[in-house]
Amino acid sequence: MIDPLLLKKIKKKQKKAKRIVKPLKKVRMLYATRSITPRNLVSDELLHPAFIQGNVEIERLVRRKNGLVVKRYPFGYMLVELFVPEAMDVLEHTKRSYDAERTVNIPKPVRSKKGTDDLWHVRRVKTLRGRCIPPSLDGKPWTGLDVRVAVIDTGVGPHPFVDGNVRIRIDMTGEGVRDYNGHGTHVGGIVLQIAPGCEIYSIKVLDKDGRGTWVQVIEGILKAVELGVEIINLSLGSSGECDGSCPVCSSVDYAFSKGLLPVVAAGNEGPEKHSISCPGNSKSALTVGAVDRNLCVAEFSSRGPTADGRVKPDVVAPGVAIYSSYLDNDFRFLSGTSMATPVVSGIMALIFQAEKRGDHDALFSSCIDLHEDPNTQGHGFPNLVLFYERYISKSLAFSRGMRIPPALIGGSAVYLLLKLLGL
Repeated sequence: MIDPLLLKKIKKKQKKAKRIVKPLKKVRMLYATRSITPRNLVSDELLHPAFIQGNVEIERLVRRKNGLVVKRYPFGYMLVELFVPEAMDVLEHTKRSYDAERTVNIPKPVRSKKGTDDLWHVRRVKTLRGRCIPPSLDGKPWTGLDVRVAVIDTGVGPHPFVDGNVRIRIDMTGEGVRDYNGHGTHVGGIVLQIAPGCEIYSIKVLDKDGRGTWVQVIEGILKAVELGVEIINLSLGSSGECDGSCPVCSSVDYAFSKGLLPVVAAGNEGPEKHSISCPGNSKSALTVGAVDRNLCVAEFSSRGPTADGRVKPDVVAPGVAIYSSYLDNDFRFLSGTSMATPVVSGIMALIFQAEKRGDHDALFSSCIDLHEDPNTQGHGFPNLVLFYERYISKSLAFSRGMRIPPALIGGSAVYLLLKLLGL
């Protein structure tokens, strides 16, 4: 499969190259070193070209065409740089190739009216018919304590609500670690509303306009693997049908094979079918759609199936009028699957703490069926009360109508103080 966007880009540059002698135009591409990327990847031996069938031949071809092999990735792709005329020759000899600079964005923004309840999303996942989850497990606060969550986005903070939980900030854009967009800070705040005890690892791969490239996202995912986090939150995407074998989906599969749980936004291209964005099409991704406070699937929430017929999204979560931290120490209501995704990341942080290791099945079996098509709702709406009752305790001792302690709602002392002050 040749990426049509890559082909169009090369032809456009070819026309310019005919009119311009210097400088010669270059293009960066991602080539598959095998025909398909298996779900259960890989060993680090794949970094060495001798272990990949066809890799050596592609490298020789690239070098023969005066190209440069920039990097070999451990999930079956290599990054190369070629002059435009030679790029077309190489394309003819490869089965899969993609534009390495293909754009990745925060999902298409959705207008959000100001809500009347800034914590409805937290109550929806932590309470059920008057029952609620306990504030502690095994004598420790049940807050996702010490679970490491990488937020791969526009950066997280600085903001008083999130700063106390941010353990590291890394920049892949050249802008610096600060969030100049607000999206990543909003996402990180939502994770902490659900799991206020978790640790946030901010990996900035999108710029102030919410844009990045496939290579930046891939490098961000590999950095999360290197840091040893447990959950990756990816509230971003690149549109277009995919069977889950593109480079960015393959990098997500690789992270999963290394023990990380990737939680990915489905996208805001609904209600059309086949509208899941990448890397939401990944075979290993926990792909998240959005619902409103009435548990109705949002019209904008992307629907499946994937290009190879798999059901997506996997679950749906609150994603309409979600209140969280924003730029300039502010708070704001935003809507989108970008907001639903960190709700699930927070839920998984609590499950990780409870089980020492969470998985898809624990989440799927704790979902409320919304009686929608599977390619609209996935397994349904996850609820932590159902998880607690089915996995931690036979029954809950909390009485109906009991007031929910602040620890269950999430947030920090700063956040609650701002709330009390009406700020």
